[in-house]
Amino acid sequence: MIKHYLYILVGLLMAVLPFTSCSDDDHLPAADIDPEPTEEELAELAAADRLEAANYVIRAFAGLDELPDDWETSTFTPQEGVVVDEATPGIRYVIVENQDAADQYFRNITPDELREESGNGYRLYVEDFGSLTYQRTATATCYGVVKVNLPQMPTLTEIRLVPESEVPTNAKYDGKPYYGIGSLVRDKVTKSLYICVRPSGGPNRKEYAYFVSFDPKTITTTTKKMSLYELDEKGKKTKKSATTSGDWIFAKNLVEKRIALAAAMAFSIIAPLTERDATGIYHNYKGPL
Repeated sequence: MIKHYLYILVGLLMAVLPFTSCSDDDHLPAADIDPEPTEEELAELAAADRLEAANYVIRAFAGLDELPDDWETSTFTPQEGVVVDEATPGIRYVIVENQDAADQYFRNITPDELREESGNGYRLYVEDFGSLTYQRTATATCYGVVKVNLPQMPTLTEIRLVPESEVPTNAKYDGKPYYGIGSLVRDKVTKSLYICVRPSGGPNRKEYAYFVSFDPKTITTTTKKMSLYELDEKGKKTKKSATTSGDWIFAKNLVEKRIALAAAMAFSIIAPLTERDATGIYHNYKGPL
């Protein structure tokens, strides 16, 4: 079965970044700002980390174009990869081309500022959210293993990043994909136009086709009270900056990082970028989609 998710593309290399707005009344002189976060501010920082982690990890593993409003009290069913052995349904297999692709897979599904190098791999840990631990195995049958500990996705325990030979043929999509790179579809309700940037099937047996859109009306938002914080040398949030709390508007369904990368590659194929105007926008594509 092929499932087609409609994703929003606002920047080719942006993944789940917020649109923000705040009033000028929210500014205070820097001297009036406490250099150390209060308990309330620490709780706010922790909530922001959980939301960012969920926007990457839960969306990727559950195949969601956006998180539901009640995501913090919901449980999710894994859709990523395939189950090879029905005796171990918590272990799912994802086909990747090589070791570099396995490393990149984990980087794509985890926020940079929450991911740490750990031994022969990486680790993501967010309090009250869960953890992912990626270890390179570098064997002929498996490039890496992601150990999954997510209370909101209890049926997923492990993702194995493997070559095509390790996934049985009955787990692949055998037919010719209905959509190809550059195929256009229009939503019947919103009339928005979507472009296919990765078809299903292919050498990595992708089950889903990815579509993106530049139409701003496809973006859904949520409003939260947030604050700005300074970052330390490791990119971690520390003290509050001179802008205090205000109402911030977040886009909920911006494209995942890995889909943004697929879009960048697709557009480089169908629309070579060789000319741009004074604003930096390219205007060179003249071929068919």
